[in-house]
Amino acid sequence: MNKGSELDCYLYYMWNQWNNSICVRIFGEMLGIHIWSKWIKACEECGSDGAPALFYSMLDYDTRKEIVNNALAHYNRA
Repeated sequence: MNKGSELDCYLYYMWNQWNNSICVRIFGEMLGIHIWSKWIKACEECGSDGAPALFYSMLDYDTRKEIVNNALAHYNRA
């Protein structure tokens, strides 16, 4: 499923693919647990539909880029 923009990829990835095991796979055990706790906080505050926007704002540039790159790779596989 080819998504046209980084935003499309990010949102669909967060809604449909993102889970604790993917987070830990991408970031490792310690950082993954920390990032996953931010995701849970965003979900508690905004619900699962709004959580991706709040979560994105909670992350630093490198963490954001890593998630977006994984989303792009997932949805735009050749």
